[in-house]
Parts: sequence; C-alpha cells; structure tokens
Amino acid sequence: MRQRNIQPNTTSILQYIPKSQGFQEQRKMARLDIPLAVTYRSMGKRQTFRNATTINVSAGGCLLLAPQQLGTGTDIDLVMPWGTRPESQKVTLKGKVIV
Repeated sequence: MRQRNIQPNTTSILQYIPKSQGFQEQRKMARLDIPLAVTYRSMGKRQTFRNATTINVSAGGCLLLAPQQLGTGTDIDLVMPWGTRPESQKVTLKGKVIV
C-alpha cells in the first residue's frame, strides 16, 4: 500500500520525471485512476476503521489518500467495495505501507 497526502485527480509527480534523470517505472501491474471510498485501520491495534480514498488501484496495490500519516511498514486492513452499486459487497484486504 502507498499513502500520500495529495488531492484526488492530481497528476502524479512521477509523470514529470524524465527517464534521462534515472527514473524507471518498477510497478509490475498497471495502475488505474479509480477513486474509491474505502475504510482502513492499522492491524495489531484496537483501532476503529477510518475513511480514506484511493487515488489509483492495481492488482498489486493502491495509492491511498488517508487523513493521517501511516508509517512505512505499517500493516493495515483495507475494506473496499466489490462491484459498482452502493449495495455491493465489500472485500477486506491485508496490506503494508511501502512508501
């Protein structure tokens, strides 16, 4: 999981770094710009779920806009909708903050 405090629909700064400066995309899965209302909590602690929004998602992870700073290496539970309707089921995922 990634967390960064930016506004939804903001272009990623990675799009502005020319490859000549040494930047090379390392993601194995394509990211899709899909804002989803999700909830999350840190694992291992008796915390309540907090609201957040995805900026983009892929099969390998997501960029999460969260109301609090999440430290690198933090394990989290993430609950996201599964389907397109408000009454759709939700899926709970286990993740780790990597940046």
